Amino acid sequence: MALGGDSPHHVLAMGNYLANKYNAVGWIIYITNQGTDEHRSHVNEPIPYRNIDLMGIITDIMFNERGMPRLFWMRNKGG
Repeated sequence: MALGGDSPHHVLAMGNYLANKYNAVGWIIYITNQGTDEHRSHVNEPIPYRNIDLMGIITDIMFNERGMPRLFWMRNKGG
């Protein structure tokens, strides 16, 4: 189960509530920036090992020996 909140106080309060309700042995808090979408790179600012939003048309897909896909795409000029 994952939960997010507007502040650490809200996350802790709800985490404690759910842990008590379901007799959880424990729980872990991960601090991320996914709620703000700051974990994403913009098209003109690619950052290694981060998500990126791209607009375009996939023109071909090849798979390596482990079955991982490699996409070839053409950038969408209109947007």
